[in-house]
Amino acid sequence: QRDPAAEAAALGHIAAWAVQFTPAVSLQPPRGLLLEVEGSLRLLGGIGKILDAVKRGVADMGYTVSVACAPTAAAAWLLARGGAERVFAGSRAIREAISPLPVRVLDCDVQTLETLSAIGVRSLGELLDLPRDGVARRFGQRVLDQLDRALGLLPEARVFFTAPPRFDAALELAAGVASAEVLLFPAKRLLTQLAGYLAARCAGVQRFRLTLEHEDAPETALEIGLATPSRDAGRFLILARERLAATSLPARSPPVRSNASAIESRTTDRARILPCTQ
Repeated sequence: QRDPAAEAAALGHIAAWAVQFTPAVSLQPPRGLLLEVEGSLRLLGGIGKILDAVKRGVADMGYTVSVACAPTAAAAWLLARGGAERVFAGSRAIREAISPLPVRVLDCDVQTLETLSAIGVRSLGELLDLPRDGVARRFGQRVLDQLDRALGLLPEARVFFTAPPRFDAALELAAGVASAEVLLFPAKRLLTQLAGYLAARCAGVQRFRLTLEHEDAPETALEIGLATPSRDAGRFLILARERLAATSLPARSPPVRSNASAIESRTTDRARILPCTQ
């Protein structure tokens, strides 16, 4: 069953990871993020490298993603929501790009979508061709405002995401496991989040803790240390693999989730252990 709280937490973790690309990250609940990357293009090697890094990192965290890039955040969001993974610049191309998208990509109620379908309007292009006064009277100004924001005719007011001061991420496993080595994949998801969190702050850790919680036994805490502070997810994963390979889980007590905790300071020589909440 869907868990709205877990979905919101997951979106927050991805946002904290995405701040490494730009400080201008905003949430588009329940399943979207908007990133203003224009100021990061030269620093990070261009839009192609940024999008490749986003896709690779999101996949490493265990999620699937549809990515689009446009001159306005609203247009990029409509394209991504419609599965049209396009990258383009220039405001004149926006209308052409969004016109083929189905009207369901708009944030509308079911009745509005059904009425649009009943009158034969199935794409944004067909909706844009209708008289504006008639659209406003029949469907409300909100529909037009969404289109105008996408076309750059209305400003887009956004609240930017603020990452928490300390990193603490947890992952609920789909089923119990009997071998600690099986936990490497979920550990990779958590460590990728940690690496992105640190990269956004130009920081590193010298120690972190991976905690395995069990159904009916005390938790297993793995303290993992590095010779020098780092934010390299690959390095974290190698060390975690070695520790997990040497770890035996309690008999008849499969772990139900894993938790990675660390602090953001580069200069500290010990990790702050954060509690794992249910």
